[in-house]
Amino acid sequence: METVRFKVIVFDFDGTLVDTASAKRKAFFEVLPKQCHAAVESVLCADPDGSRHAVIPSMLDEARRSRVDVSGLDAEAVIAAYSDAVRQAVGQAPDVPGVHKVLDWAAGLAPVYIFSITPARELSSAISRRRWSGYISQVFGYPAGKEDVLAGLLERHGAQPEEVLVVGDGRSDRDAAAAHGCCFYQISPGRPLHGVMNLGGAG
Repeated sequence: METVRFKVIVFDFDGTLVDTASAKRKAFFEVLPKQCHAAVESVLCADPDGSRHAVIPSMLDEARRSRVDVSGLDAEAVIAAYSDAVRQAVGQAPDVPGVHKVLDWAAGLAPVYIFSITPARELSSAISRRRWSGYISQVFGYPAGKEDVLAGLLERHGAQPEEVLVVGDGRSDRDAAAAHGCCFYQISPGRPLHGVMNLGGAG
């Protein structure tokens, strides 16, 4: 197979580089009362990769439609509680196996970026605490949209879509890559992160 020479490599964060996806999902159920849990499940099924700033108000709206009394719940207060819970969970979450080797591999090929629905300041702090800054050219978090991030990187680097590799585990990662025709490596139980090193060469 012909080696693809990537000019840009973009990683998702949660569930791709750090094992936080399940903890972040669990936190929604922890910060909202039990009577809202059906609404939480419904919204997460429809929008599993949505930002907390979008999905928490949607969860409260869904609960109201189901005639659950949420008059005592303020969306901004719930978002703040969720953010506190997630900050602690991310700090305690382990790296995905092989992450340092993969980041070292990627940084040897092309500029490396991280995009995430995690708020930008929180994401930058998490990257710094894990001492990954030397691998990463820039991080993009909420409110930047993943499709917009890829559009900007394609223009910045003068890259063709097939010269951009996106690595992620979620629908939003796949959809953003597909929207621009970029290469996509899907993380799944059968496709671990370190498998991405079988792709690509230096640009």
